[in-house]
Amino acid sequence: MIIIDKDKIKIKELLLFKKQVKEALNNSDLVAIRCLKANIPFPDDWVSYVMTLRALLKSDTVQDIPAHPDYPIGS
Repeated sequence: MIIIDKDKIKIKELLLFKKQVKEALNNSDLVAIRCLKANIPFPDDWVSYVMTLRALLKSDTVQDIPAHPDYPIGS
């Protein structure tokens, strides 16, 4: 008989989710740096995206990670 520890599975899923959210946040930081270097404002849709990612990082529930907005023109 195989015993499945559902709590361990949930913890692993949550850790993987948080890792993916952190990667998305790191990528958004690169977009912010590209905007800064190109002397263009960081777009509002990217600000909203980053806020959503930060909220997901605080969450204890695995959820869908939204796709990033289009890259800013000129960045």
